[in-house]
Amino acid sequence: MVPVRSDVVDYYPEDWAKKPVNLLSNGPFVVKQMEYNKITSIERSTYYLLPGKKGENIFKYVTPYRLSLDFTRNINQVADAYLNATDTKDMVFFLGSVPVAKYEELKNKAVLKDMLSTYSYHFNVDNPLFAKAEVRKALSIALDRNKIAELAGLGVKPATGIVPTGIIDVKSTGDDFRKVGGDLIPVGGDLAEAKRLLQEAGVTGGSFTLKVKSSERGDNAEEEVAKYAADVWKQLGFNVTVVARRGVDYINDILWIDEKLTGAFHCDKESFIAISKFMLRNLERSGLFVTMVLATFASSRYNTDSKIIEITEKSSDILFKRLRKGDAMCRWNSHQLLIMFANLSQDDAEIALKRMKNMLKKDILKEDFDMDYEIVPLAHSFT
Repeated sequence: MVPVRSDVVDYYPEDWAKKPVNLLSNGPFVVKQMEYNKITSIERSTYYLLPGKKGENIFKYVTPYRLSLDFTRNINQVADAYLNATDTKDMVFFLGSVPVAKYEELKNKAVLKDMLSTYSYHFNVDNPLFAKAEVRKALSIALDRNKIAELAGLGVKPATGIVPTGIIDVKSTGDDFRKVGGDLIPVGGDLAEAKRLLQEAGVTGGSFTLKVKSSERGDNAEEEVAKYAADVWKQLGFNVTVVARRGVDYINDILWIDEKLTGAFHCDKESFIAISKFMLRNLERSGLFVTMVLATFASSRYNTDSKIIEITEKSSDILFKRLRKGDAMCRWNSHQLLIMFANLSQDDAEIALKRMKNMLKKDILKEDFDMDYEIVPLAHSFT
């Protein structure tokens, strides 16, 4: 269903994917029937890759003819439907993931493909406990990746680098990138080396929380891997609390990692739009003010994009540190920034922006550059 029509998405920002008449695509399928969050039927588009010769059969361009998407079943129910089907000759089942408990049965019947992904943990380097690279490396090499692969199931392979297998190395004669690059991470756990690194860093232990996303497959593989890591790190002197979170709760934890952090949340355009919609839907309950600002950078002297881009980047770095941790900011395009002030009225946002503009004018904008801004209150308080 991609690419979708951007003009339709802009016109129906909240409802473009909820009605067949709005869900327009330039892809190989079109929506024929839709029950929101239930069942959707899509059929082959007669306009997709339309052949140059009149009368050519479109069947050779797009197969299958029709797909039914069932959003009422979880992944285990879909797997059971496939395994219990008596005749699958004219049926196509697609599972985005495989339940661990059904992997052995499915691997002998279904066509399984590896995902180009690497399961990893991210350390908050603003936490003094993880500030030194030796500590992060010690926590990493202490883990036995063979054990992690065993707990994860699904035939996954132990990671030996951040780039997984299955990617072609363009500088070689078509060999696998991981094979050419070699192993960068030891597969087997090395507690002795981990303890040596911690001693070198002057760290004897500490306490922290490991947050993981609960599995959507109906199993607890992520939690089991996290508990294993916590047990290993306990042998190094660390007290680790494992917290499993689902859906939006996990996303919120990622967005607001630590209450002690300062500075705005800096993200890409797509994430910013998602956060804005989330905030808008929660305004009525929370009673917050949310104000949006579009900041545009221009020059009265320079017409070259490179100069304006340079100024925009420098301004972004400075504003990121000056904004509050509850605010969000993204690079909208080469010369514009979009800022979201949480719990700040339009008048207060005006005062804050004047101060920021004066600060930028003094530090980097000088007399040749200027920052214009447009303030748009996303919504007023409903309380």
